[in-house]
Amino acid sequence: MVLRSKPADGTHWTVRSAASVTGLSKSTVGRMLALFGVQQHRSKSFKLSTDPLFVDKVKDIVGLDINPPDHAVVLCVDEKTQAQTWERTQPVLPLGLGHLEGVTHDYVTPLFAAHKLPKVRAWLAAGPRFHVHYTPTFASWLNQIERWFALLTERQTRRASCISAFVQTYNARAKPFVWTATSEAILEKVERLCKAVCRTGH
Repeated sequence: MVLRSKPADGTHWTVRSAASVTGLSKSTVGRMLALFGVQQHRSKSFKLSTDPLFVDKVKDIVGLDINPPDHAVVLCVDEKTQAQTWERTQPVLPLGLGHLEGVTHDYVTPLFAAHKLPKVRAWLAAGPRFHVHYTPTFASWLNQIERWFALLTERQTRRASCISAFVQTYNARAKPFVWTATSEAILEKVERLCKAVCRTGH
């Protein structure tokens, strides 16, 4: 029932609402959901790429990560949007018993797309040693810098603004990220996701 239907008054079943409809106790419903790993109160976001060259770009990017060209350096770069890089306008409310730490949200940068700027294009054209490989549209997760951005957000910018201190500390003990997923494994996973989306009628 929890997986195949929705209550009339909400987007998902709660333990209480499922118990009232099934006649089971709340504790029984809770144990059954936990037994099968069902977390009906949680969701995660996803976005499928609409890039017509998605497959080719996945193979290209993953190929660079797993088997980079001889005598070449592969750099993964991107803009870091939605970063709190200025000092906050109000002090952080400290963590305490019964309440979470509180921070203001003051500064969000727009999506910049620096690689489309004429000056950047001209610079790249003047430097034939540089070859730019683009990730597919809506697939920035293929860019290894996104993993580092996640660390930056988790450990620093979600609560503070001083990026340089984080970078210095991180670089002192940094280890390279190692890409392990093959393009075939990625494309199989995306295919399964597409089939799951198709079954929803969208």
